[in-house]
Amino acid sequence: HVIMFDNWKLVDLKKALKLVPGDILTEASGQISKKNIRSYANTGVRYISTSYMIKNARWIDFSLNIN
Repeated sequence: HVIMFDNWKLVDLKKALKLVPGDILTEASGQISKKNIRSYANTGVRYISTSYMIKNARWIDFSLNIN
């Protein structure tokens, strides 16, 4: 079981984490980028999920034809 904090501001996340017992897993997600991921990690949240890599990746379109 995990408590997910989705799209929470850092200040609010810090306050909320103080209310969660230490044996409960926590996860932050939403609007987390390489610029702010360290700040989220420093809140004490146990897991961080982000789609930054997918949204900012270069895509290659290729095909393979076998005759």
